[in-house]
Amino acid sequence: ARFQEWLVGSLDQYKPELAAMAWPLFVHCYFKLVMYQPTATQSGDNQSLAAAFLERWGGDFRATQGAEMRSISCITQPGDLEHSDYAKLVCESRFLVNLSRISFELVNSFLASNSLLLLVAILNDHMSVALPLQDRDPHPHMQVARLQCGQPGTEEQLDAVCWGVLPFPIASSEAAKAVIP
Repeated sequence: ARFQEWLVGSLDQYKPELAAMAWPLFVHCYFKLVMYQPTATQSGDNQSLAAAFLERWGGDFRATQGAEMRSISCITQPGDLEHSDYAKLVCESRFLVNLSRISFELVNSFLASNSLLLLVAILNDHMSVALPLQDRDPHPHMQVARLQCGQPGTEEQLDAVCWGVLPFPIASSEAAKAVIP
């Protein structure tokens, strides 16, 4: 929720790149809530935390991720994660996002200053970021995070950026290889 609110308030020139991170973070946060939070009947509420999260923030993705939203809306119990092909694909793969260095630093600063360690863990486990060799302006158009089946290469092909004790993998690509000072 905080990431989406921060994203809306970000500078317009960085929003398209930063928005590419929103879907992977949303879907993995939803899966974590399904996996670890009580269901509506267990908690005594009419709605589980996962369902409330999906209802509150899912509308942001219905236009761009319609098929995926239909898939995850059927996932309401931990067992559903094991039976959903989409959930298995997402959980076993990594999203690749292309960011400018400034966008990457903005996300880093935001997550660190707000102590959003769950989001840091999701980024570490489920997302790779490709940074350009040379500084460049952010992409002016909306980006889409690409889902890569399996791991995006071996550890030798990834440069790890250490953030505290949590490494944040940077993916090598034809046009981008990160070297963070």
